[in-house]
Amino acid sequence: MAPKDNNVQEEEPLQAVIITDSFNNRYKPLTLDRPRCLLPLGNMPIIDYTLEFLAASQVQEIFILSCYLSDMVRDYIKNSRWVKSTLPPKIHTIATQECYSVGDALRELDAKQLLRGDFILVSGDVISNVKLDAILEEHKKRRETDKNCIMTMVLKKASPTHRLRAQGEESLYILDSKTNQCIHCEPLELYPQKNKFKVDVDAFENHPKVQIRNDLIDCQIDICSLEVPALFTENFDYQDMRKDFVRGILQSDILGKTIYCHVLTDQYAARAKSTKMYDAISKDVISRWTFPLTPDSNIQLGDNYRHSRNQIYKDQSVILARSAKLVEKVIVGANTEIGENSRISNSTIGHNCKIGDNVVIENSYIWDNVVIESNCNIYKSFIADNAHIWENVNVKKGCMISYNVEVGPNVDVDEFTKLTLHEPDNDTDYTEISNYQKLGEKSKAYLWEDKSSEDDDDEYDKNEKLTIAMSYLGRENVVQEYDDLDDSDVSSSSDEDELFLDDEAIQQKNNREIIATLERAFAENHSIENAALELNTLKMACNIQFRDLRVLAIPAVLSRIDADNPAQKIIERWGPLIAKFIHSDEDQVDAIYSIQKFCAKSEYHSKMLAVILKIFYDIDVLDEDNIIQWYGKSATEESLTEKERAIRTTALPLIQWLQSAEEESESDEDDEDDEDEEESEEEDDDDSEEESEESDE
Repeated sequence: MAPKDNNVQEEEPLQAVIITDSFNNRYKPLTLDRPRCLLPLGNMPIIDYTLEFLAASQVQEIFILSCYLSDMVRDYIKNSRWVKSTLPPKIHTIATQECYSVGDALRELDAKQLLRGDFILVSGDVISNVKLDAILEEHKKRRETDKNCIMTMVLKKASPTHRLRAQGEESLYILDSKTNQCIHCEPLELYPQKNKFKVDVDAFENHPKVQIRNDLIDCQIDICSLEVPALFTENFDYQDMRKDFVRGILQSDILGKTIYCHVLTDQYAARAKSTKMYDAISKDVISRWTFPLTPDSNIQLGDNYRHSRNQIYKDQSVILARSAKLVEKVIVGANTEIGENSRISNSTIGHNCKIGDNVVIENSYIWDNVVIESNCNIYKSFIADNAHIWENVNVKKGCMISYNVEVGPNVDVDEFTKLTLHEPDNDTDYTEISNYQKLGEKSKAYLWEDKSSEDDDDEYDKNEKLTIAMSYLGRENVVQEYDDLDDSDVSSSSDEDELFLDDEAIQQKNNREIIATLERAFAENHSIENAALELNTLKMACNIQFRDLRVLAIPAVLSRIDADNPAQKIIERWGPLIAKFIHSDEDQVDAIYSIQKFCAKSEYHSKMLAVILKIFYDIDVLDEDNIIQWYGKSATEESLTEKERAIRTTALPLIQWLQSAEEESESDEDDEDDEDEEESEEEDDDDSEEESEESDE
């Protein structure tokens, strides 16, 4: 046996630190009963996404720092599969005392001396499928060449209109073009809007080529050296990681430390740091941008989700009435019941929920054990565990109905109303709702109002108020200048409503741009390649999918068919453009549904379904198997209208022809096989005769 090399050092285990506290009130009153990291997203606690992300990156030891409701975090981890498993990572929960910022948390961590080397620092609301192996290796190599490197920030490239960009919390970065060293980081505030900023000229002395980047999202995933918590200990004025620490390091001539960036292009990373970001991330999870962190991966014990068309995830135990419709982008948890004629779209429904008849739920998040009685409408709102919405209640956008609250019957809940069952304390951020006519005779709730922004004008200035307002689900792009606004404009709910567009308006704007691009391609007779390139550019800028392009491109092309422009001419010219947005058999079937819907809406085209499908088949955009599959599936498709069902039958002759052609093709193949066999046998006989003759000779 070879002697042991005593000089070989064991490699330090990869460690990570999760800070669960958010140090803001953006989810209140929902977080009065549960810390943000334990709120469900896609019916799974947010912190489980963070832990899955770190485990996939081969982290071996995780320290979870929590101050607010730390007992709940500790108990959840203690009873979770993470602790029960014998496999890494090993998880420690640490309750921090009087922690009011990230700086306080890192100073306390530094005092405990638990870290042994470079570590990963993340928030407890990070959702990501990034594999950090390459980034960690890059950081280590960089540290060998630059001894002053103390941190690598992970950023993600994103278009200006990307829905994960939080207005008021974005930054502009100046990076070295070769090394990605961060030279300057400039916050881009909502008010006052900046059109210029100052940078020390000396900063460019050793950086001949730089990039000025306004297309980056801060994922707030950092690879840190041990010097980072130590620097927080030395500088007690450091509170925020970006505004204080990063800017302090970059502007300090004395410290001489450097920070680098790693820019993601094709992986997913985001923070659920507000209800609007929660909504965006939820839709990304449903749309599978976070794969493998998707509902049908069934990560949680007991989950049994199945993924079906239109991004529907339904647990096997769900009871869905025959006339109920799950339209698109919906998750429904175990043991939930949905009544007759109810309609749910772009929403998540938790476990053990009871939803009555004639209920409409759109762009909302219903958590566990919620009861929604019949004839209710829920729009862009949160409804927490064990809430009860009585019959005939209309919950308008931006509402937060917290745990165990009851509302109704027969009332409208005003936009951005926040309700809780917690009784007011001496600080009284609540207003008791004694007027039962306002929230119904069966209601049990207090109105919660965040008055902290009114108490300290220095801390909560105009920019802060706008940023907070923009972070709520239901608030969208600012549409007017702020220079003429005073504090009363920002704090007034009636004036505030005029500042923001609904996110449906954003979708309509994107649709208008796509349609305008198509119309320009038609008018100017663009080549297929150029038209596809323009549309793909819009797809990336608007953060949409190929299906979104198909559902607009198909009607745009088919609507050009008329008496002067026959179907053959139009489809042969522009059908290949639609083919650019079809990449699978599932896409083909979905495209046929779009063709069916278009024909059902147009009297002129209603008798042309079979003709249109036949031409798409002839130019190899649609396969016969997928056309036949569509015809079979559409017979039982509940989401189709009567008109759509009626025109389906007009395609029967085409289906019969395709089936017959397929059978004939198979028959011809069999005949060819038989002929080949006969020819082979004849050749064998000839060879046998020749061998016999040779033998006689």
